[in-house]
Amino acid sequence: MEFHPEANQVEYVICPARISMEVAQKAKNIALKVADSFKHIGLLAVEMFQTVNDEILVNEVAPRTHNSGHYSIEASYTSQFEQHVRSILNLPLGNTDSKVAGIMVNLVGEEGFSGNVVYEGMEEILKMDGVTPHIYGKKETRPFRKMGHVTIVNNNINDARKTAEKAIDILNYFEIEIEVDIVSAHRTPEKLFEYATNAHKRGISVIIAGAGGAAHLPGMVASMSPLPIIGVPVNSRNSIDGWDSVLSILQMPGGVPVATVALDGAQNAGILAAQIIGSSNNVVLNKIIEYKTELKEKVYKASEALKK
Repeated sequence: MEFHPEANQVEYVICPARISMEVAQKAKNIALKVADSFKHIGLLAVEMFQTVNDEILVNEVAPRTHNSGHYSIEASYTSQFEQHVRSILNLPLGNTDSKVAGIMVNLVGEEGFSGNVVYEGMEEILKMDGVTPHIYGKKETRPFRKMGHVTIVNNNINDARKTAEKAIDILNYFEIEIEVDIVSAHRTPEKLFEYATNAHKRGISVIIAGAGGAAHLPGMVASMSPLPIIGVPVNSRNSIDGWDSVLSILQMPGGVPVATVALDGAQNAGILAAQIIGSSNNVVLNKIIEYKTELKEKVYKASEALKK
């Protein structure tokens, strides 16, 4: 969940969450402990905050369906509403896993306006694939009042996230500060331009760009950014076994280089990014030397084990 800083409420929800498995398990354990202490029948929403030190703090508990779970209507095998009904009727509980990645955006009252509600842009939203609006039917609006929400589902976000996690894990190992974002060369060209042309001004040193299908993103970023670009071909659901992605990123014209790793090779992309940064940062360089020493020792140990 991301909070609106002024309204102090959920602005949007991204699922799967952009957190490590360790933090996710910690949050799950705390939620189960809270739920068990209430002895509650039915859905119990436990809203938590993650601190910069990866601590988990319980913010609120709601014995009902919750705004943060609305994405589950489209994105999960069993929505929070169906699960609540199943639980209070003592029916078998459903599978709450995500069937697609989902992003929910709250529609709130415009700042500085109160009165009769007017919804704008609904026709445009209804034309979009994978985008579903939910209007709550409130007749009057006021600043930041929750008037509805929109859920966006997309298989490719999930594919890209799984690939990105490999690079994130290795960069975290090298203790390198990272920034994660979703940009589409075709669907969000304006955001792509803004990101690529300004990344170096914000202190970014290397960009890892993962893309599937036509895979234009790494090349487009490379054409606009002075930074080193590492391309990760992704074997997404709409690709030709990933070969289209590999060839698209490899075949860059002269003057626009992209360092391309193997298909779904985000881990190597992370290592290469660390090596680029390590060329001017001794702390990172020493971590890389330590990492490669560990790799060598693993091979020696495997060799010795095979001889026994």
